[in-house]
Amino acid sequence: DILYNYQQGILDYRSHRAGFQYMGGANWQINDNHSLGFRLQGAQNTLDGDTMWMDEDVLVNGEIIDHLYSVNKAHGTKNSQWDGNFYYDGQVEKLHINFNADFVTADVGTDKDVYETSWEAPVELKSTTDAKTFMAAGKFVLSYPIWKGTLQGGVEETYVSGAQSYSITHASIPASDASLWENTIAGFLEYGFALPFGQVSAGLRYEHANFNYKDKLSSENDLKRVHNNWFPSFSFSAKAGPVNLGLSYSGKTIRPRFSSLSSEITYDNRFTYQMGDPLMKNEIQRTLSFNANWKWLTFSSNYERVDNSFYQKAFPYNDEGVVMIQESNCDDPVRKLSMYLNASPTIKIWYPRITVGMEKQFFHTVVLDPREATGKREISLNSPMYLFQFNNTLRFKHNWTIDADYQFISPFDELVASIVKPLQKADIAVSKSFLKNEALNIRLSWEDIFNSYVPMYSTDYGNCQIKQSNDGYRSCVLLRVSYRFNSAQNKYKGTGAGESAKNRL
Repeated sequence: DILYNYQQGILDYRSHRAGFQYMGGANWQINDNHSLGFRLQGAQNTLDGDTMWMDEDVLVNGEIIDHLYSVNKAHGTKNSQWDGNFYYDGQVEKLHINFNADFVTADVGTDKDVYETSWEAPVELKSTTDAKTFMAAGKFVLSYPIWKGTLQGGVEETYVSGAQSYSITHASIPASDASLWENTIAGFLEYGFALPFGQVSAGLRYEHANFNYKDKLSSENDLKRVHNNWFPSFSFSAKAGPVNLGLSYSGKTIRPRFSSLSSEITYDNRFTYQMGDPLMKNEIQRTLSFNANWKWLTFSSNYERVDNSFYQKAFPYNDEGVVMIQESNCDDPVRKLSMYLNASPTIKIWYPRITVGMEKQFFHTVVLDPREATGKREISLNSPMYLFQFNNTLRFKHNWTIDADYQFISPFDELVASIVKPLQKADIAVSKSFLKNEALNIRLSWEDIFNSYVPMYSTDYGNCQIKQSNDGYRSCVLLRVSYRFNSAQNKYKGTGAGESAKNRL
């Protein structure tokens, strides 16, 4: 017999953050052809806490078997990060040289307390997480004019390491202690030249990545993986009378966030756990783009194929009705089509920006479902998203500005999740600038005036469906006062290295 386990209730989440950010650096313009500089940034939290309440009924085949009430409190014991950039930018006759070196280091610790009551004995859990990450990256690019265009080539190397330990006072949830490192070396070459009616460029990028995962508690889970990928790119732009046209193709690797590679198991309640997956593969994205521009009217479109898309899957964790929600990769490729039309005219003091568009995925996969005779079920989630956005700016004398914006998003599918009700958002703001170069700015805004930007989700995992209705109060009034101490033009030419790795941290 099939048991239908059903949980229904309220989830309330609150977050509190406070801290400091530091930034300093120097820029040396040696002469017109050579400059170098560095920048150092730091951040540290003085308040770092989250609290989640869950209050829900648990039903099996329509009969209530339990009622859960849990309070989950997380407190950051440490949360600091430093990152820096060094650059050199120079010109030696016709040769342009650019070098960037970056580093990021982060140290994060979290203590979590969970207290849960039910018809059974109450549960009290304590967990501790400690994580350290480090990234170093360098990028060296040379550009040289050849024939009618410019040849550009370079190399980039990114090294990332991380370690995380996790322990919890719950017999059925194992502790974890793992480390990983990844080293990626890439070489790229691109040549572009002008045509009588436009410009064309073509390039090739090669990536070699070594990934090493070590489970300090069980060597059976250790993993070594090597990736070698070639990514060609192409772009073409032309002018047909008053219309500018562009066509391009590119490919790239998207690596999982390091939190998604964690083997830590998070306890939500007695029937729901969450975890990452150290074995996750990289996403491979290939994109074909077309755009056209005429005066203040712009059309853009993209067709994209994504292999190994990141998403979450759910499956039974044990025989006690526990569901595990885990980070994973889609077995089937996901194809996406998007088209947008934007109008940005200028009418005296009025600067309207109107955007209409759509995005649609083409996704078909097979999920596990014990209700079917085969134990499997095919699903197709292809509902498109339609967008309408109407932003308005009015600029008056004496540096007064009024902004009034509206956005509408229709229900749509995204992988195995669906937004089931439209989203709408209306904002209004008034601002004024003072002093020389408008260094002082005061802005008063009322965001989400009608409190209507509240998403409602439905997710089909096959053997598990989740429906979430958010009832948050997002409407708020904000007063922002900003002052730029140095409003002169920024001459810092550092472009950074290892940006994708930074985003993963």
